[in-house]
Amino acid sequence: GAPKCVVLDAGTRGGAVVSDGLVAVVAVDLATGARPILSDGFTLDITMLLRPPRGIVLHDATRRGLVVDADLVAVVAVDLVTGARTILSDGSTPNNRNPFSSPVGIVLDAANRRALVVEAFLGAVLAVDLATGARTILSDGSTPNNTNPFSFPVSIMLDADNGRALVVHRGLAAVVAVDLAARARTILSDGFPPNNTNPFRDPLGIVLAAAHGPPPVHPKTLVPGPAVELRGSP
Repeated sequence: GAPKCVVLDAGTRGGAVVSDGLVAVVAVDLATGARPILSDGFTLDITMLLRPPRGIVLHDATRRGLVVDADLVAVVAVDLVTGARTILSDGSTPNNRNPFSSPVGIVLDAANRRALVVEAFLGAVLAVDLATGARTILSDGSTPNNTNPFSFPVSIMLDADNGRALVVHRGLAAVVAVDLAARARTILSDGFPPNNTNPFRDPLGIVLAAAHGPPPVHPKTLVPGPAVELRGSP
């Protein structure tokens, strides 16, 4: 029940879904539709439950899923073979610098060996080192400046070809581009630029259609909140 985010696994021709109703990561066979539980409260370590997971991205190099959990206030690494869960980053792992408050979306930035996490309440994008779990502020209301501050961001997608991340803003009803080098925020699309035709009302998710130009935003379809990576992890 209540699937929140889906990601494709190019290596297995399957997918993984995080569900806050089941409080689990569910694998989905794309050929048969079968849905085995990959990781939940009955899988291995019952002392560290997913409660509830909000988003997932695959890290092919280590064969793990990185799950953002709003209640654990953490990024949890899930072994894609065993379902084992370990904390990659939280308020005390590896330290208490730049702690999460309400992580709701995640995308892999493999070229920079990090994951990018959107923080709804902090109004920020945090970079999480894939090896250490260390958190740094990539962009927020004062970093690098206060232009186009975030207002309840809920989803993120990497547009590597253009050196930017695209963040969906529920509060602004907009898509905001974050320059990965300069960290500056610019409004890509909202109810004003380039015009007021088909304005967003309650955008919640985004995915890159690589073969078809700009990324479509899906307010209330397959992914009603966190990030989606449909091209597979680099």
